[in-house]
Amino acid sequence: KPYNSSKGRPKGRLTIGYGTTNSSIINQYLNKNITKEEAKRLSAKDINKAAEDVKEWQSKNSDKRKLTKGMYMALIDMAYNRGRNGFLQSGVLTQIDNGNYKEAANTIYPAGLGIWGHKDRLITDKDLFCREGVCE
Repeated sequence: KPYNSSKGRPKGRLTIGYGTTNSSIINQYLNKNITKEEAKRLSAKDINKAAEDVKEWQSKNSDKRKLTKGMYMALIDMAYNRGRNGFLQSGVLTQIDNGNYKEAANTIYPAGLGIWGHKDRLITDKDLFCREGVCE
């Protein structure tokens, strides 16, 4: 949605496309329509960086941190949306290290609790994390 300054200050952080927060990109495209292809292109660098952050975290203890494809994709989304520090300080990672995958998923989306982020995205991430049966 285009930002409308007449409606007061925005809540949260201003983004463009699929959540890009780079201020120079936002300023360049502010109040302009963009295509899905442009949104993907604008987010690609940040998403790739999030994937690198997940791989780096995993590589520090690869024997203990075996991830399914769904877990990996959910963690990339988490790293992208929370940022590197928010990702690395997440209780989700502590639960993975302890082998508590179901609890890790419940940390991604703790039903009924005040949470960060968009509810539908978090539910999707939780389902993605568990899709290969690791949470059973």
